[in-house]
Amino acid sequence: MPGRLRAFVLGLRRVALLGLAVCGLTGAAVTGLVAAPQPFFPHHLQQGGFELWSDLPFDPADGRRLLADVEDRLARSDLGPAAGPRRIFIANTAWRERLFFLWAYGAAGVNILPATRHAFLRRADIAADRLFGHSGKAAEPPRTLAYYAAHELAHGLTWERTGLLAFFTMPRWLREGVADYVALGEGQAVRIAGELAADDARLWPERSGQYLRFHLIVACAREAGGVTIDRLLGLRLDEGEAAARWLEPGGSRARTCRAPAAKADRRT
Repeated sequence: MPGRLRAFVLGLRRVALLGLAVCGLTGAAVTGLVAAPQPFFPHHLQQGGFELWSDLPFDPADGRRLLADVEDRLARSDLGPAAGPRRIFIANTAWRERLFFLWAYGAAGVNILPATRHAFLRRADIAADRLFGHSGKAAEPPRTLAYYAAHELAHGLTWERTGLLAFFTMPRWLREGVADYVALGEGQAVRIAGELAADDARLWPERSGQYLRFHLIVACAREAGGVTIDRLLGLRLDEGEAAARWLEPGGSRARTCRAPAAKADRRT
């Protein structure tokens, strides 16, 4: 190889190695940041295995009430109770939200798995149990601050149940539907969906940003179909297959659970 070409190739190799080193260091720094964000959230309290951290002061009584609600939601689910420390970080300032939400900036909350099991939530009123969107409008009940915290923590519980590869390769309706079912609780999706018109935006995740339809499929499988969450996580059906199995006919407009098949009469 001519000397000039050899020097050019060696130069490219050095640049590539330097780029890889920079990317590696950046990734390590980001991982360390989201794994240990406590210095950026000076106000906190702990209650049992749950911790609440905020960049703004809050009344400890309000914080304890929030943590108790979140713990109860997780404990009542098939995935709970949650073992080990579970931390909730509330980023009220825009720069903290950008810093810790990473690629999920703009979402109500995020759990940066597998780097951490923490739940990061955007601006909230802990006393009122409400979370605010970027418009400044608070999310409407039953999607309270406790709901959003439980939803994000439920992702961590699901990951622990399934393993990392299975968690990230499962269909979106299943991953988000299970977290929503855990966060809202039994009976909620069927009731809410039954009160909505078939074309209501809240039934369409791509239009509303809510996971009610995904939640409804999980709820119908769990409550009407008798399928455990562990069993559901192992089935890996796509959304259409799951809806056909557990929702009444109606395609994307279905809003009620399919009645369980009658058991055959075994009497002779």
